[in-house]
Amino acid sequence: IDLLSKEATLIPTSSPPTDIDLSPDETEVVAVLRQSSEVVRFGLDTPDQVTVLPLVDLPAGQVAMTPDGKYAVLYTSVQSKTLNPDTAQEKIIGPLNEWLVLLDMDSGNTRVVALEKGVKAVEVSPDGQRAVVVHDQWLGAQAATTSASQLTNEIDREFGFSVVDIASGYAKLELTGLRPLGLLIAPDSQRGFV
Repeated sequence: IDLLSKEATLIPTSSPPTDIDLSPDETEVVAVLRQSSEVVRFGLDTPDQVTVLPLVDLPAGQVAMTPDGKYAVLYTSVQSKTLNPDTAQEKIIGPLNEWLVLLDMDSGNTRVVALEKGVKAVEVSPDGQRAVVVHDQWLGAQAATTSASQLTNEIDREFGFSVVDIASGYAKLELTGLRPLGLLIAPDSQRGFV
């Protein structure tokens, strides 16, 4: 929508956008379409030149641009659900949102960053070098039968956060024991508070 002329330009997409972000230089729009697992990019001055990037099995629904405009961090905070055909009640089948997608805004390439817990929220540092991912506990964790699955279940039951290095994709998980209620990253990008 041009707020001065009040003219609207329709950008056709395969499903409704669930989040939209503007590049820091205000030249490009990135929209995430969770239902169709796609990212749509177009120039602010060239809305008729749309690029669609499929995300295949990663239904991202949210986007956060790095302040330097180099990356778009794509994610979802929605845990996967299934419908019980007998009772028509929803059941969470797992924290299948244990990932971020880093979209390189120059090349258009995407890289998946695996996380150990599901995503609740993401904040990018002011220097664009790191993302802090807040995790919630997943109450659907079941009793474990092996030591590996027991460790996974213990992690699932805890609250925590991860610090992700955007350039390398390395993610470091920290469990907190308490629910993170907020996130603040200092303007110098040297410290964060959860």
